[in-house]
Amino acid sequence: MIGVIPNPSKTITIELPCAKITEVMPLISILHPKYKETSSDDLLKLFVFEASEFLSLGVYIDITLEVLSETKTGVTVEVKRKIGAFDQAQEVRYGNEHISRIFELISKALKMNDGEINQLIHEKENSLPLTKEENNIKTNKMIFGIIIFILAAIGVYIKFHQ
Repeated sequence: MIGVIPNPSKTITIELPCAKITEVMPLISILHPKYKETSSDDLLKLFVFEASEFLSLGVYIDITLEVLSETKTGVTVEVKRKIGAFDQAQEVRYGNEHISRIFELISKALKMNDGEINQLIHEKENSLPLTKEENNIKTNKMIFGIIIFILAAIGVYIKFHQ
């Protein structure tokens, strides 16, 4: 870690109220499953996401919102290594790609209307993995079906071989 490079970060100004941008922040995880929200603080307007990377433990992405006026919000995105620091050029390139993608996702989420957001959330809820109880019920139904099939096969065998 001799040539440590500062964490990649970028700040932009968006011509929308901070409340509107805060509302769409949870959609980032839904729009791109690579980014998982690890924490959020609506009071401090700080959102932290994590992302995995090839051949590394991944990164944390801090998104900070700053109220500049009633209609302007400053958005800062900073990418941090989970372990260590940025010390190679390709790591910085990956960090900059995360920043670009996060801004694209924020933009995409801000362009969505309420109907599209509700549909997206509904699709995400329907695609969630089953809970442990639901998995147990599904497994029990499959086992019961297999037992019924075996008993029926035995019954047919006995009927035709008597």
